[in-house]
Amino acid sequence: MNSADNENSSLQLLFMGTGTSTGLPLIPCLTLSAPYPSTWHETVPLPSSTPDNPPVRGAWDPSGDWPKNIPCASCRSAVDKDVPEGWKNKRGNTSLLLRKKDSQGQWKNVIVDVGKTFNQQAEKLFPVWGVKSVDAVILTHGHADAYLGLDDLREWCIRLHMSIPIYLTKATYDTVADSYPYLVDATKASGGGDIPSLIWIIIEEESEFDIFGIHIHTFPVHHGIYFHEGATDPLICLGFIFDHLIAYIADVSHIPDKSWDILLNHRRVHSSLSSKMNGLTLEQPSSSSFSTPTSTSTSNFIPIPLPTEQLDLSLTHTHPSSYSSFSLDPKEKSTNNKLAVLIIDALWPLRSHTSHYNLRQALLAAERLRPCITYLVGSTHPTSHYMWERLCQSISDIPQVSENTQVGESQRNGHGRRVGKDVSTDIEERSKGKIVVNEDNHPDKDVASIIVDKFWYTQPDEKEKQLLDQWGKEGAKIEPAYDGLMLELQRDSDCMVINPPQRFKDYLDW
Repeated sequence: MNSADNENSSLQLLFMGTGTSTGLPLIPCLTLSAPYPSTWHETVPLPSSTPDNPPVRGAWDPSGDWPKNIPCASCRSAVDKDVPEGWKNKRGNTSLLLRKKDSQGQWKNVIVDVGKTFNQQAEKLFPVWGVKSVDAVILTHGHADAYLGLDDLREWCIRLHMSIPIYLTKATYDTVADSYPYLVDATKASGGGDIPSLIWIIIEEESEFDIFGIHIHTFPVHHGIYFHEGATDPLICLGFIFDHLIAYIADVSHIPDKSWDILLNHRRVHSSLSSKMNGLTLEQPSSSSFSTPTSTSTSNFIPIPLPTEQLDLSLTHTHPSSYSSFSLDPKEKSTNNKLAVLIIDALWPLRSHTSHYNLRQALLAAERLRPCITYLVGSTHPTSHYMWERLCQSISDIPQVSENTQVGESQRNGHGRRVGKDVSTDIEERSKGKIVVNEDNHPDKDVASIIVDKFWYTQPDEKEKQLLDQWGKEGAKIEPAYDGLMLELQRDSDCMVINPPQRFKDYLDW
């Protein structure tokens, strides 16, 4: 495979984690350590049941055995095998693995963020997808859910006789150095002294560079604020555009105008490779820090070749029956900067947060970018994966509710759109099953319908709703991501959604 083939080879994305900093499920929910919070009930109401109308299989049953009696829908679904696809509610810290074949046809694996759950997620996902090396790491910001798994890289370095480059900003480097002093200065190690061999490559908040044939354009977004006296600056987190096709914004509370310019004009601002590398500097180790290969004196460091061959697991030729795909319109690609995939933060459907987008903010950002498909990450409990699916589906079928319409009242008219109906009902009636929402029998279907109506009734204003409604009519595609989801993108070709094969589910015993 020559260099041109490498640049145009398919790019695979594995969602290693799609949850927030705590991961899911949460132990206090599983142990029923506290009552269901009233603030949760306002957004994800508990379904009610009576002796004449008992809970459906997989639904919350307050008088049932564990795990049926767990009120949190997300955490219960993660451990109750009666919930269809409940395993999608098991979420690690937000993380993404990028992989592309090099000129010798070997997979090179680049991981975005190695947080608190990195080792756990790698244990589940790497053997299934044939990931046999960690060739580079990119850190988005200096929070534990982004970098606390750095120490777990040691065995990759020791067993494969390699140093792993870590791409990060100076601010994130300083945070890592405070937390893990022995990772940047070997004289501060203790015990047996085994530490990972890491190469620290400092990047600017806005920069362009290539890693193993993957083009990366970084840009800053805000991720909340600092909580110390006199702090006024926002905490900066990196967003990325990969191979001019994928935008990744996993932790965001605000996107600055300059970063919007990059997102909206990313193809036009693409510069040559020689100027791309200007955004990189190498953090030189001191004489007391761990030794690194002599080839690391320049910013375009390439790790030592692996001593063993990689498993040739081309997903293009495996499990073809599990693919779903959509095409990128060639005419659109030649005339604008349309993204194939947007991956964006969405913590809650209804509530706002100081450091994360909610669903409304994520949808408005996606509508502005108009990618072929949008994936939501960073969600937390109590909203279950199924509820997120129903919320995402509603973008193409927005409930039209008036001021006099109560939450939960909308229904479909003859044209397939949704309009308000002058009926008297409430959450309890809906949850008792007296109104048939749809013909599926998912245990979360009634509560999901309530959340969908409540979202469109309370969140977007009329102007925003018109924008989203028009986008929905034009074929908007939004889905909640889940741990283990694999995408494969071919430059100027199709984006393929690759579902986990059966052996993946068997391995996890989900």
